[in-house]
Parts: sequence; C-alpha cells; structure tokens
Amino acid sequence: MKKKLLLLLAWVLLLSGCAEKPEAREADVIIRELIGVYADDPAADTDALLTELEAADGEKAQQWKQIMDFWRTQDSTPISLEALPSSLPNDDSLCLVVLGFELNSDGTMQEELLGRLQVALHCAEQYPNAYVLCTGGGTAFNAPEVTEAGLMGQWLLEHGLAEERLIVEEHSRSTVENALYSLGMLRSRSPSVRSLAIISSSYHIVWGSVLFESVLVLRQNGDEDGIHVIANAAYPFLNERYSDSRSFLRSQLLSLVS
Repeated sequence: MKKKLLLLLAWVLLLSGCAEKPEAREADVIIRELIGVYADDPAADTDALLTELEAADGEKAQQWKQIMDFWRTQDSTPISLEALPSSLPNDDSLCLVVLGFELNSDGTMQEELLGRLQVALHCAEQYPNAYVLCTGGGTAFNAPEVTEAGLMGQWLLEHGLAEERLIVEEHSRSTVENALYSLGMLRSRSPSVRSLAIISSSYHIVWGSVLFESVLVLRQNGDEDGIHVIANAAYPFLNERYSDSRSFLRSQLLSLVS
C-alpha cells in the first residue's frame, strides 16, 4: 500500500512538472494594465504588476516606476492654488509652463484661459528669473490662424512680462503634444532649464503634470538629471466637461505606450 502511495505521489509530481507555465506577457501589455488599474483605483496595489514588468523589460520597469511614483505623489499632495511654493530655484534653470485651453470660435480666449494667465503672471513675478513657456495650437473654428499660445504670450507681454523670458509653442493640440513639443523647444531654445512648474486649471493640474513628467521620463530614458516637473500652480476652476479627469489622463497616458 505504501509503495502504491509513493508511486501515485511521484506520478502527480511528474504531471505537475509537465504542466505548461503561463506565457510571459509583453511589457506594453503590463504597462497598459498598470495604467488602467491605478487610474480606476488610486488605492490599488500595483507592486505585482511592476514586478512582472521588471521581469519583462527592466528599462521600461524603471521608467514606469518613476512615472507611477510621481503620479501617486501628485494624487496625495494638496493642489497649490494661484501661487507656486517659495522653495523653487530662483534662476533660469526654472521654466513656468502655462497650458493652453480651447479658444472661442472667433479666436478670443475663454474665461478659463484668462484665469490661467493671471496665475502665470503672478508666478512669473514670484520667480523673475524663470522662463515662461506658453503652449497650445490653433483651436478657434472661425479663426484658424490664431493660436492659444500666441494669444497667451501676447497677453503676458502686454501685462509686463519681459520678452526675453517668453517661449511660445503653438503647434500642439493635446496635453501630450504640449509636453512633447515643449520639451523639444526647451532643449533647443533654453538648455539651462532643468525644472518645470506646470500652470493650469485645478481639475487639470494633476492630469497635466503627470503627462508632462511621463513624457520627460520616457523621452529622457529615465534620466534623473534631465528636465523634470517639480511644482505646479492652479487656477481654481470647475469644468464639468472634464469632470472625470482621470479617464482623460488614462487615455492620454495609454497613447504613450508603444
């Protein structure tokens, strides 16, 4: 009887050893799940997904760990309204990035964009040595020649900003493109910049900051000495059209996954 039990146990062990192991998933599949899980539930534990990603692609795991850590920090940090913290670099290594907003059909700025500009002007006065980058393309249905960033830059100059501080990026049509095109301009136009402060509306500030930092991490291959987002300031505004901002953030983050 004992011999039969031993043979049965050996047979079970043999069968279990022959069972097929689950096929390892590709890194981008894991990243998409990582984004979706955390976007749906900020309290979700994503350690297992990051461990799986590490096994699939160590470089991507390092990049997305940086991104996820930044996202969690943004979610847990109170929004700074109408002003920047007082501890930022007070030199030209800092750039204030003002995110555009859709123009009226006649090419004029909406109230929300004017509010962002008021915050940007105050922040520029806080940090008089920082560059100010306005980003946003043409979104006026009946005035295609007008751009968000062009109008924003003009408004800031009319309200006292020195022209040598101003950078205008007027080709982007989304927050992801804001980040991509802004990074290119900063590299060529202002190589001294190492830190960004994002200025947007309160509902959009985490969304915008996370997308900018994600683009910076991915395009700079996780270089911690590259350009990074270190602060933000928000214009207090509720826009019901974008009430589910995490869904918009998730969608645009997914567009960065190759």
